Amino acid sequence: MLTGFWRDTGSLNTTASVGFYDLTTLQNTDGTALLSYTVTDQDIVTQIQYHFLEPATGSSWTGSEQFTLADITNSIQKRRDQLLADTGCVVTRTSGIPLASSQGEIFLSEHIINIRRLAFENSFGVITPLLPSDILAQRNYSSAGIYTPGDVYSYSSASARPTEVILVPPSSQAGTLDMVTVNTGTALDPTIGVLLGIPDDYTLAVKWGAMADLLAKDGPARDPIRSAYCERRYQLAVELTKIAPVVVNAEINGVSLDTDSLTNMDAYNPTWQTTTGEPNSVASIRTLVALAPCPDSVYSILFDVVCKAPIPSGDTEFVQIGLEQLDPLMDYAKHLAAFKMGGEEFKATFKGAQNFFNAALSYNERLTSMNQNILTLMAQSTADVEDRPSRVPGGLGAMQGQPISGGSSTLDQSPAEPEAG
Repeated sequence: MLTGFWRDTGSLNTTASVGFYDLTTLQNTDGTALLSYTVTDQDIVTQIQYHFLEPATGSSWTGSEQFTLADITNSIQKRRDQLLADTGCVVTRTSGIPLASSQGEIFLSEHIINIRRLAFENSFGVITPLLPSDILAQRNYSSAGIYTPGDVYSYSSASARPTEVILVPPSSQAGTLDMVTVNTGTALDPTIGVLLGIPDDYTLAVKWGAMADLLAKDGPARDPIRSAYCERRYQLAVELTKIAPVVVNAEINGVSLDTDSLTNMDAYNPTWQTTTGEPNSVASIRTLVALAPCPDSVYSILFDVVCKAPIPSGDTEFVQIGLEQLDPLMDYAKHLAAFKMGGEEFKATFKGAQNFFNAALSYNERLTSMNQNILTLMAQSTADVEDRPSRVPGGLGAMQGQPISGGSSTLDQSPAEPEAG
């Protein structure tokens, strides 16, 4: 998370007339899944039980009366969905949503947090990306035509009911909608084990956030100092997740593809999804990629990605890091293990944790010195948020000069996080 340390190459085969692809199925030449989701709610429950010095079962609660399995499950689910809302780290594409002729509004699933893209496909198979807008801009652009059925070109929610999106103008013909959204995750149940549905490396945010909530509740479990520490770790993980790289490079037949954001691809080449040919451009939002023009045949596309590191399955396997990184890694491992003790014993490990953060920062500086365009390469999968932000700081609170924001918890005894570099 701190360095985008493990990078590998995987391949996928395109399908004719299919423009979007999910990279969670990407595999390298050894058949290893590079971006698949494997962490379950049982894994997070087990980690939390270890941190709280409780019997680690993962699927049940046999420990003290400070917590229950329901408490932990609810906290994990809450923070998993909060992470999705805070970062948009997982996007879902849904196509074939029916739209009737003259229909000017659609109601969304209650699971949708944010719309990242909306496109309309008419009865002739022509797909048109729709522009996000609001009633003021739409009225000023065409006040007479926003209610008259025609060729739909934009959508808005500012004057709509909750979970509703208004199309402008209402479509004059029937068709379907193609959506890319950020959604809440599935319901969790540690008694059977449910995938969290987020990249494995981002799950540390869920753990720290859940523990912040659990240690902040009233009763014997209340521990405001460690709760604030956990909240700070969650906030750090959120900032890292926002900028976490995925796709570094893509190529077809040995030729690198031009890279862009999906917002730019729609703006400058709005017919890319209905134009077929050999792809020469790729846009990515996290693990979802779009190829333009839409493939007209089967092509093998190589993707260089930042992926999860291989975890040793036995004591005879190697940890895949350099020797200079072993000591900082052990320092941080001791810091994590000492959390259960709290107090001065935990505080005594903060210097070791700082060694770990410093080692990560030093690695980033060395990597940047050897690769002058590394920041641009690593930012490709989050470029869409730069072109169309998923949120604006302050929001409606800025109307009265009162930004609606909550500062992250700080503790003098907490190790300092690395700078943005």
